[in-house]
Amino acid sequence: MPYTQYPEDNYTTQNVRLVYLIEPHIRYVYVDIPNGKEADIPFFGDKNLHVYGNYATINISTHLLPDCRTVNSKNSQKKSCDIVGFIYFINQQGEEEIVDTFTTKIGTTELNYNYYKNVNVFINPEWREKEGTHKDTTSPQEYFVKIIAKKGDEYTDSTKWYSMFSFDEMTKKVGEGIKELFNSISYDTKINFSYWNTFDESIGDWVQITSMQPSINVRYDTMQMIYEKLEIIKSNQINYIGDVPVFIKEYDPCGYSTITISEVPKEKPDKTDKEKKIDKEQTRQSLVIFDEDRAVIDKTENVFEIVAGDDPKKISIKLGKLKNKNVYCQGLLLAKGEKHDKKQNIFQLESKAFTGQKTVSGEYKKVEDKTHQEQLKESRIPIEKKNEIDYDVIKNEDNSKIAKVKDVLNWEEGRDYNYIGEDQLDISIKYKYIKALTISNKEYNPNFVGNLFEDAWLFNYIMLNYEKNKQQYYIPIGSCRYPNQIVKINVLPDIKWTLLFKFNFKKEDWQEFEEVHNYQVNSFRINIPEIEQTPTPRGIRTTSETASFPRYSITRETTVQPVEREGGTKRLLQLIKRVEVGFFAEWTDNTEKKQEKDIIEDFYKPILEFFNKIITITKITGAILEGESNEEDSERRKLLKDEIKKIKGIRDPKELASGVYDIIKKEPVEHKMIYPSIGLGLSWYYGDAYKKGAPNYNGRKALEYNLQIMANPIIGYNITIDFLEMLARRHPIAYIIVKVVKVGMYLAEGNIDITFKMNGTLNLEGNARYNTLSGFSSTHSAKKEKMANLTGEISADLSGEIKAKLNKYQIITEFNASGTFKLGVKAKIIPGVHLATDIDGMYCETDLDFEGFTFYLKAEGKAEFLFFGMKIWEWEDSYEPKPWTVGEAYIASEKKYIIQ
Repeated sequence: MPYTQYPEDNYTTQNVRLVYLIEPHIRYVYVDIPNGKEADIPFFGDKNLHVYGNYATINISTHLLPDCRTVNSKNSQKKSCDIVGFIYFINQQGEEEIVDTFTTKIGTTELNYNYYKNVNVFINPEWREKEGTHKDTTSPQEYFVKIIAKKGDEYTDSTKWYSMFSFDEMTKKVGEGIKELFNSISYDTKINFSYWNTFDESIGDWVQITSMQPSINVRYDTMQMIYEKLEIIKSNQINYIGDVPVFIKEYDPCGYSTITISEVPKEKPDKTDKEKKIDKEQTRQSLVIFDEDRAVIDKTENVFEIVAGDDPKKISIKLGKLKNKNVYCQGLLLAKGEKHDKKQNIFQLESKAFTGQKTVSGEYKKVEDKTHQEQLKESRIPIEKKNEIDYDVIKNEDNSKIAKVKDVLNWEEGRDYNYIGEDQLDISIKYKYIKALTISNKEYNPNFVGNLFEDAWLFNYIMLNYEKNKQQYYIPIGSCRYPNQIVKINVLPDIKWTLLFKFNFKKEDWQEFEEVHNYQVNSFRINIPEIEQTPTPRGIRTTSETASFPRYSITRETTVQPVEREGGTKRLLQLIKRVEVGFFAEWTDNTEKKQEKDIIEDFYKPILEFFNKIITITKITGAILEGESNEEDSERRKLLKDEIKKIKGIRDPKELASGVYDIIKKEPVEHKMIYPSIGLGLSWYYGDAYKKGAPNYNGRKALEYNLQIMANPIIGYNITIDFLEMLARRHPIAYIIVKVVKVGMYLAEGNIDITFKMNGTLNLEGNARYNTLSGFSSTHSAKKEKMANLTGEISADLSGEIKAKLNKYQIITEFNASGTFKLGVKAKIIPGVHLATDIDGMYCETDLDFEGFTFYLKAEGKAEFLFFGMKIWEWEDSYEPKPWTVGEAYIASEKKYIIQ
């Protein structure tokens, strides 16, 4: 018997397999337990519960749906089965109440006996608002799944079939009557669910698949609420453990002298000189929170703060002069029988810590250590007046409120922390972004936003708030000399928002005259290119130029006339219209790559296009149904004609003539001025709080605003050499072939080029930073911060490129597809002068950066489907191997400090 898919597909030793056939039915429907991200919740949470704002995966399998044995003459190509799904819960009256629905198809291009489908369902926070869900704030809610699969072929379109259900019908119980009415088969996880078994070859027996769930079991708390509770728990744990203050130097043999916290740069083999210099400049000063030889010994109230994203940052905690081996240790504030000779009892992550007893006023109770002088003698430490007496805190035996740090933080050794010898702990910390939408109200629907682009969670962080955004980490450090010193680290999101206003000057802004072109296309002629000029009064002149081509010629009549510009308010409004506005979010993903999302391009524009499309369709409908009685109707008729042209794929004749003319007249070498581009940007993010003479700011981060003024470029120049055009001029036949190919590609909305481009630009940038904790940054900063840059940029690019494009437009719908292949080598050299600040002051330096020769290859394809101007479906794939760069070089001058 032939087979393709079957439940027992993990066997490796069988030669014959049988698939038994019964009546078409739904084999199973079940819900996956939450994935790793959703399960990344505090230790007090049930990892089998889903969270509102995330997705649940529903697994569906059918038998003979569609039926591979039946070939229906009416629908011989049908190889899929339509499915409607209902998500519902049981209310207090015992009735089913539907909260959501979905539709899908099951089946593949190959006919099988058994079919499989996974459907991701958004767990909408609005479900929770339904009356009857969640008995209380601690009780999870079960949402069951009901599936109806269409057995027959009466309706071949799932949308049509699905529309047979009215909204009222969908919100009621879907009973057997509806099932039979539509010749359908149903499966209800509340009634029909059963666990399946899989064969475990390691034990030679069948075992139950425990990852199957009959329902989407959702906790009451959203992810936002969960993390808020976790931060409260962390704060409580820090208070329960208690940081024992140290005012004088102690002399117990078992102890350490210093605690230093450092941010460790990312390790990367074969770093370039430039990368090494950047690492050095961007490395923050270490924070010493404890030093027994300092006037103020204990500064553990200071918090070390970092910004991080999905890519973890490495933090090092180093103990100076640690002595915990072969010295007398009484195991102060440790469990009975435990000593500090184990690193796990120095960095107390894996066992429950103990706190010291306190007085009514909150001070720690202390008692004289009668064994102190014996400890000093055994350790061969001279007994002097300063160390002859010692007082220790008294252990509180009740540590029932204290939890293991690794459990609270959900840490694992080797993944989140590593011991480096006895005296150092390295931890890897990332910021846990809440990537479920938590902004939800009637005006702002998370489903709508989520469908626009996958990074809609960024809106959770558009208004940065230190208290809401910070995520705490803590590590108790113990010894007999200094017990319970708590290292506290706050992690803040590495997201950076930038609002950018940009004005690009054009060639026309610098011209006194403008050119107006008119084209005439003549066929079945062969002319020699000719130019005629006709002088006209008041500085206006008309030029007639003909470009000839086999069987065709295009005559362009150019009128050069003085530029007439509006004045006053009208001119100002024209300039304002040309201001480009950008709103960007930047963050680091888990591959260390900087990600950037254009909020206006990817969010607001799709919404605007959607409403514009509605308005356009309304006008077109009016043009079709009504006559042409007034100016508005004429406008509608014109709009309708334009839409019909788009549908037919008719391009503007003047645009086509202009494009063909430019191709025929194109020169091998072209020169072009690059005009100024002026930008004003405002960024907000978490930056270093630093002020000279204020050590309490060291290690801190705070919300920072950066005002940027940019001229990129101030001016520039471009030279382009077209090798195909050079080839065309080698021989008349070559000229005809090249022009025919280029014109043909242009008419098909494609392009082919082999070019060498060289650009030279001069750029200027200035920055002014304001930190909400330390104020304006003027002459000093925690690490290198550029205040002003003047750079030149010379780049060269030799490349070959082929482009192809396809567009199908139907007013309401639109399909676009394109493909590109590009191969080349490029180089860039950047000389620069920089004014910057660091911890030592304000300085000036120059550098020369040669980025080497980079060989690159890129092939990509894109396709998208738009409905009412909204992007419904998108496909994009590319092949782009890592570019190969050779010959990099970087030279920087010595810093010349202006202010120290």
